[in-house]
Amino acid sequence: MGHDSQAAQSFLHLLAVAADGSHEPQTFRLRWDQPLRRFARAYAVFRELSAESESTLRLSTPEHPELDLDATASTYAFCDGQEVLFTAGAEVSLSPTASQRAQKTQPSQGGMKRPAGASQKSDGKAATAASQSMVLASQKVAKAKAKGKAKAKASAKAKAKAKAKAKAKAKAKTQVTLLKAKPKVKAKSKAAPKGATSKVSSAALVKAEVVEPEDGEVLPGQKIGEPRVPRGRTQATTVSFGPAKGWRVIAWLKEVNSTKPQAHSSMICWKILSPQRTRAFSSFQYLKKAVGEGVYTQIFTAVRPNLLSRIREKRNELEGAAPKRKRPANTSRLPPPEPLPASAASAPAPRVSREACLAATQVFEPEAAIEEGLPWKTGCYHRLRRHEKCIYGGRVQPQVIYVSDRLLIGRGDACDVRLDSMLTPQMISRSHALACLYGDECFIEDQGSMNGVHINGSRVSGKQALNPGDLVTFGVPSAQAEFDYIFETRARE
Repeated sequence: MGHDSQAAQSFLHLLAVAADGSHEPQTFRLRWDQPLRRFARAYAVFRELSAESESTLRLSTPEHPELDLDATASTYAFCDGQEVLFTAGAEVSLSPTASQRAQKTQPSQGGMKRPAGASQKSDGKAATAASQSMVLASQKVAKAKAKGKAKAKASAKAKAKAKAKAKAKAKAKTQVTLLKAKPKVKAKSKAAPKGATSKVSSAALVKAEVVEPEDGEVLPGQKIGEPRVPRGRTQATTVSFGPAKGWRVIAWLKEVNSTKPQAHSSMICWKILSPQRTRAFSSFQYLKKAVGEGVYTQIFTAVRPNLLSRIREKRNELEGAAPKRKRPANTSRLPPPEPLPASAASAPAPRVSREACLAATQVFEPEAAIEEGLPWKTGCYHRLRRHEKCIYGGRVQPQVIYVSDRLLIGRGDACDVRLDSMLTPQMISRSHALACLYGDECFIEDQGSMNGVHINGSRVSGKQALNPGDLVTFGVPSAQAEFDYIFETRARE
């Protein structure tokens, strides 16, 4: 269709009319950029004129008495169906055609012949009338075609609008049905009796959790909220530093309805939300499989214990139970104390060189006892001594690390000093840190570990010098530390 319209716009149709009325008006097609001489040539071929007769042809229109044969149709601004009158010169007459001869030989209705001038005038008028009727007919046809095209376009647009409206209505209906489905749960909860408000709320919460995604499922464009539990039954915290920065850990209490006797009427549940709130985990096992080593280690070792103790206290308060007291030390296996002699009873008590101090899960010796039990090695003037408050996490946790010229610390077998833990096996990387000496100064450098190296609570970036008394933590700082070491020096002999 586009090709035909372009071809029609590059051509126009001219109506050739003979001045003597020797033939009916004839239509010729001419391009806009072609000269009128080609139009005259085509007319001469149609009339079977000689070369002399062709040279004497004159072209004219009502607006232009004589047309230039070297000009084009665009020069005179012709329209489609323009009428052009052909006349011959005075010196040469047009050769009559067969129709013209027949008209000359036919007598008039009265049996008498018409004069030549009158016949020519009547024929010219008839030709002009016929040409005008043909032009009007062609214009009517063109207008009808244009109207048909406009109607087709309008119908296509109407169909497209109808389809768009139908789609919009279908979407609106689906949204309305979804919006109506939610209040039904609320209506059921409202219709419940007053005495069973807690049970209905827990059931509603269970139903709401079924709609939520599974552990670790990513929901693009949606944000997962916290569990719909009263604030008095939750304990939450948001990590503000370390690899798990931005993660939110929530511990909440869920009522348990069972016929079996249980110690508590509610159980502790967990909800771990990602920083963008696009992933949610209900157990630490799924969290360990889905996230990196540093994120899981920090959440499990540094965040979880504190939240667990807080939510247990909250559960005891809600149930009205008294907090559990610490068990007294079991002295049944200790031997009975020997009676002191009379001379020693009045004397002051001697200073005890070894005292047991209780940490979180392991008995350690105080600082003085460690210094006395582990003297300095000959030729060593810098060392890292394990903090006395560190808990026991395995055998691969040396009490003292003597720093030499170059010392590689990590979990791998190729390291000079190995650090590892059974409680947090992913805290220490295979090649974690590098301690080295430059003169009398000691430097420590992180080897791209996951959980990093911290000095006095701030993470090390690059190489950093150590000062006596600095607290060096391999991994993420936590309340139950395992890899906290104190840097010490001594004067050279």
